[in-house]
Amino acid sequence: MKIYRIINDPAFHTLAATEPEPLEPILSLDLEHLWEPWISAFGRQGPELRAADPQTTRRGNFFKFHPGFLAYDTSVADAAEQIELLQDDMEYLPARLEGTSERLDIMNVMGCYNCFDHGRAGYTTDENGGITAITRYAFHPTRIMDSTIFRIPETRFEEIYVLSGRGDAEFIEFYQENGFTGLIFEEIWSDG
Repeated sequence: MKIYRIINDPAFHTLAATEPEPLEPILSLDLEHLWEPWISAFGRQGPELRAADPQTTRRGNFFKFHPGFLAYDTSVADAAEQIELLQDDMEYLPARLEGTSERLDIMNVMGCYNCFDHGRAGYTTDENGGITAITRYAFHPTRIMDSTIFRIPETRFEEIYVLSGRGDAEFIEFYQENGFTGLIFEEIWSDG
């Protein structure tokens, strides 16, 4: 089994809200379902998002949006439905691309597992004992539940992880087999 950190590829677009004021308080909610405040603020089409850096980046299938969330286009959603990859402990929020009728999806990763192995990992802490940086990852793989895309409490505001090698539908294989762009998978841990 391997665990990878999902990194947004800097060569591809970062999305920003055309009207950020109603979006920021919603995105600051910690591991909560966002459907009701999202739809209440933006309606069923969701917020309008724009490429923040179109002159220096290019369009991918995945976009950098906000830590803890994955933004992607309809080609990803359509392919994922074919293999039932998208999982229950994720929430899917609608959005649209500025100046077009193109729908985007925002995946709110809700799976957060207490699987970080403090005894084997390397990390620095602040004066209150909170982790400020992880220098070596280590995990308790038996504590990772059903989802192959997840967060951990120690980095839940900054990072999303993906699991490979457990035998179920795997996000990395799905991404690579479909030739999607916009993400980088950095291997951070292996049990072998």
